[in-house]
Amino acid sequence: MDYLRRYHAADMETMTLVMKHFSVYREWALHLEQSAQARLQQLKAKTVPSEYTMCFVLGPVSTTQVDGPG
Repeated sequence: MDYLRRYHAADMETMTLVMKHFSVYREWALHLEQSAQARLQQLKAKTVPSEYTMCFVLGPVSTTQVDGPG
């Protein structure tokens, strides 16, 4: 924005488009952050009474051991 203000101050159309572009990304990021925070709160509120429930919450977990390189 500083660059546009300094070197293209008369080009209000480009300035407006850039400002709208960054505004949309900011709003999108805020939405994603709020969704993630809500999901974290849901997960924190859950209790895990059994191993079966743990697998359901986390998804399938492989029990095979993976050997290191070599």
